[in-house]
Amino acid sequence: MRFTAVSLISLVLVMTSTPSQVLRALNKIGLPISITFSLVVAMRTIPRIFEYIDTSVKIQFMRGLGSNAPRVLRVFYMLKGAIYAIVPVIVLLVRGAKDTAISADTRAFRAYPRRTYMRP
Repeated sequence: MRFTAVSLISLVLVMTSTPSQVLRALNKIGLPISITFSLVVAMRTIPRIFEYIDTSVKIQFMRGLGSNAPRVLRVFYMLKGAIYAIVPVIVLLVRGAKDTAISADTRAFRAYPRRTYMRP
């Protein structure tokens, strides 16, 4: 029961806040900046993963994967399409992780002990 309540509250927090607001709030609570940054990156990446998977699976079926297959073999072709969809998703996620790492390095992430904030 407690886990469900915490999960629902976390979901509401994530769905109604921007990543910068979540970053600032978790940092004020006292979480280290590296853990906070990891949570914010995960918060931004998880919806992107589902978007990439959806796009890749749709592309496989648009290419005609399993379109003329008998009904018995459709499950096999669906699994085959899922496997074919995983490779582009992994490539896109690795590229995104590389871009995030370059961006954090360029902005001197954790270069100084105190963090500065800019309010919009």
